[in-house]
Amino acid sequence: MLVSPKRYGISFKLITWEDGTDEDIAGMIDAADKGKITLTDYWAVGDERTFSLNNNDVIMVLMNEGYNYQKNINFVVGQKNVFEQNTSSCSTYLNTDYLNYFPEIIRSIFKDFKIPGGSTPIKLSLFSMSEIHNPYSFATTTSGSYTYMISYTSTESKETMEYYNTSSNRIKSLVNQNTNIEWWSRSKGKRQYNNGWGWDTESNVYMYTKADGTHNWDKNSSTQRYLAPFGCI
Repeated sequence: MLVSPKRYGISFKLITWEDGTDEDIAGMIDAADKGKITLTDYWAVGDERTFSLNNNDVIMVLMNEGYNYQKNINFVVGQKNVFEQNTSSCSTYLNTDYLNYFPEIIRSIFKDFKIPGGSTPIKLSLFSMSEIHNPYSFATTTSGSYTYMISYTSTESKETMEYYNTSSNRIKSLVNQNTNIEWWSRSKGKRQYNNGWGWDTESNVYMYTKADGTHNWDKNSSTQRYLAPFGCI
């Protein structure tokens, strides 16, 4: 259950994203939502704060000012490092078990945001995996004599998160380790490729980020890779 910061009787004070208590963070966001302050005057993309999630020290970083032109969103917050692999229902997991890893007062700062999709109706979510448009802006890639192009079947956000404009930020590691890993996006599309004789199409490929920070695709969405979810505050 989400709890409003008002119930905590918070009188806010000015702090950075990195500093202060969880109650201080909630107070700053509450003040921004009420128009008392402008959060971007004090916080910026790239700021980091560590939370203990399921006994893991997870760094949550401010990734973008606003989200997909939706009102009342101050920042996108996402994982810099990772600790969980995909489950059979990532969306359900992220908005139940994952959400409940956060302290109650921190759960209250996350807002519903709209997840657009082509054939899928727009729905509200508190957490989601990144869309491939967020980590990257790309159209084609070449491997040897093959040229690949991704065409999307959904109308996802075309807004690239500012944090991912720095290519090194696309590389993620396991918590408390220096091991770089592969992580899923939530984008699905069609892969069009030149097979040497002409263009061919392979539908329903799923996008992920490789350990070196470049993108790739997989026909099997159940392949075990890590999750790097984000939410909006």
